[in-house]
Amino acid sequence: MNLSLDIRQAVRSLRRHRGLTLAASATLGLGIGAALTMAGIVEHVLLRPLPVRDQDRVVVSWGVYQSSGFGHVPLTHSTMKALAGRTRVFEGLAGVDYNGTWADVGRVGDRAVPYRIGVVSGDLFSTLGVAPLIGRTLSAEDDRVGSAPVAVLSEGLWRRRFGRDSTVLGKPFELTTGTYTVVGVVPGDFDVPRGSEAWVTFAAINPALLGADAYGTLDLVGRLRPGRTMEDGRRELDRMVTDVEGSQWNADSRLTMTVRPLQDVVVGQVRPAIRVLGAVAILVFLVAVLNVGNLLVVRGLERQREFAIRRAMGATRASLARHVLVETVLMVALGGAVGMALAWAAWRVLPGVAPVDLPRIEGISPNGTVLLVALGLGFVAAGIVSALPALSLRETDLRLPRGADAGSSGTGLRSLAWGGALAAQVTLAVVTLIASLLLVRTLHHLEQLEPGFEVQDLGIAQIALLSTDPKIVERGGRLVERLLARLGAVPGVRHVTTSMTRPLSGTGGWDFGFIAEGQTDAQGAANPYLNYEAVMPNYFETLHLPILRGRAFGEGDREGSQLVVVVSRSMALRAWPGQDPIGKRIRWAGDEDIGRWRTVVGVVPDTRYRDFLEPQPSVYVPVKQQSWGPGYLLIRTAQPFGGIVPALRQAAREVHPDFDLVNASPMQAALDQPLARPRFNAGVLLFFSGIAVALTAIGLYGLTSFVVVQRKREVGIRRALGAESRQIVGLFLRRGMLPVLVGGATGVGVALAGGRLLASVMYGITTTDTLAIVGAVVGFTLVALAAILIATRGAAKGDPMVALRAE
Repeated sequence: MNLSLDIRQAVRSLRRHRGLTLAASATLGLGIGAALTMAGIVEHVLLRPLPVRDQDRVVVSWGVYQSSGFGHVPLTHSTMKALAGRTRVFEGLAGVDYNGTWADVGRVGDRAVPYRIGVVSGDLFSTLGVAPLIGRTLSAEDDRVGSAPVAVLSEGLWRRRFGRDSTVLGKPFELTTGTYTVVGVVPGDFDVPRGSEAWVTFAAINPALLGADAYGTLDLVGRLRPGRTMEDGRRELDRMVTDVEGSQWNADSRLTMTVRPLQDVVVGQVRPAIRVLGAVAILVFLVAVLNVGNLLVVRGLERQREFAIRRAMGATRASLARHVLVETVLMVALGGAVGMALAWAAWRVLPGVAPVDLPRIEGISPNGTVLLVALGLGFVAAGIVSALPALSLRETDLRLPRGADAGSSGTGLRSLAWGGALAAQVTLAVVTLIASLLLVRTLHHLEQLEPGFEVQDLGIAQIALLSTDPKIVERGGRLVERLLARLGAVPGVRHVTTSMTRPLSGTGGWDFGFIAEGQTDAQGAANPYLNYEAVMPNYFETLHLPILRGRAFGEGDREGSQLVVVVSRSMALRAWPGQDPIGKRIRWAGDEDIGRWRTVVGVVPDTRYRDFLEPQPSVYVPVKQQSWGPGYLLIRTAQPFGGIVPALRQAAREVHPDFDLVNASPMQAALDQPLARPRFNAGVLLFFSGIAVALTAIGLYGLTSFVVVQRKREVGIRRALGAESRQIVGLFLRRGMLPVLVGGATGVGVALAGGRLLASVMYGITTTDTLAIVGAVVGFTLVALAAILIATRGAAKGDPMVALRAE
């Protein structure tokens, strides 16, 4: 055996048939590239360890109220300290703000720059075992009232803001919440809470949160002791938190604890989508491999004469098989190189097109895991591509064809190999097409959801008061009133109002339990938690949110006047079914002061301002009847919002030089955020399914064309005996459509069986959605029909005498 000779001969053969080599390499490259791209994402996003010590022992926990179904209850600092002192399951317990990152603002020169700040307990980094790149991390001493305010920067912010200058340690880091001294930098892939650019302690940013009577604001982060499980931790926290916190209402509303792995919390909800995209990428890879396998089956028939001559000259079957195998391996290697290049390009492009909430997507590169996957894909491809021609190879194939044999289209075994491979391709293509259409249907359903208020010509901006001078901060409320008046005078502005929270803030908003007048505590415990908004009198007018009953707030609804609320329709129906809610009264959970009853003066429609997918019942209070200041502006304009932003920022500086507006954008851009991931998922799946359908259609066309050529003598005889063109076309249609029908039916069955995987990324429809399934089957069938008809067009119109003379 001379392997070097086989390689040289294989290279010459591939060079002689450049068209075949390029087609096969490109096809394999597409399949391998799709699979490698998703393999890199899976490894980098889901499998790559976090920069923490023994991450499998780190969990995140928060509370759930059983009766009301409120699913994310933050704990107080006093509770966390009490639990940390009693636990026997955890080595340590720390806390992170349950709202995620804080949207803070810093000053760079005369510009306001937005930052995402992680607010954490001082012992978070030691609990997680995170080592700094330079300097030190936060400590428990930094989280005491009166301690000097310090900050730790992320590697990304250190690079962008300070050019990786190691002298950044000890420098001031100015935010609207205060000035912090930089004490360290942590690795860029540390992402707790997700998206953090810098970290400060609760004591530094708001010492009042550490008081015994403070409201809950943190999730627990705990490290399990060796040998302990998450279930151990959940049971212990359930028991201890009841002892420490007691009951919010009574035993029926007992606070229970949810415990999840840190990795799941960091990755968030992207795991199901990545699994779906990865599975479909594997299907595309298999379609590509089967396509090349069928191509080489056809190529093997064309090489019958070459093999027969070699056999007559003394070549053994083993040497011929080895020669074909070497050619196949080289072809797969070329396809693998193309696939790696495509995957590399995709990894570079993805950070710019992927949704912003897709974590850890930057910096994907070919590491050991990805290279191992590439090697495995190569083995699978080489095995399948080699096996298909081998299945149809018989001793008669190595004899010089004569007469009728020269035009034969092959044996039953070969036909079975072709048909089976084509049916498998059709199955995989139909599965990918059904999956993509299901996600397209999901996206369509999401895009039809109404936010509940008028989005057109509405913009939002965060208020930034850059000064840390206590005198100026103390005047902040009056300055905001002047700001609103000045912005309202900007040409093109119709209305300006305030909001406490940004759109789609999720857990970053405020939630209040309530008791309606006449309810017992036990009944009140089952009430849903309300999305709480403190608004100005013109809030509803600005959002074009109609008053369904009663009235909006007026200037008389202020401190010292009767406490009033406006409620959403779903809240009114839940609290007072069949009754007029106007004049009814509610109070907040745990507020026993009878003088704190609030009277309902109006009802408005439900909105999706807080959570686009799961709207919550809402309650609105006058901004002058509560103590928290607004953080955002809602601006209704008479022209596109983007064009008016410079004038708004200039007007803000005219009110005070330290005023600025940041994160200004049209409201539609904010509402597009929850659609970004469904659009990305649907787009990627459509791309993958397009590749699968195109390759399968090309395979059908190529095989039908080859069969037409092989059976030209038979077609000539049929035409000479009077067969019509439609009969000739029907002959090839029956043969070509059989694997399409078998594969299509199998594909529907596979898609239905695998529906659970898709269900995790769908919304508003089911995996048995008739329109998606029928659309995929009908659409693919039409494509297959077109491919077969184009391939048989020449045979149906050809002159029978030309075919017979050729014989």
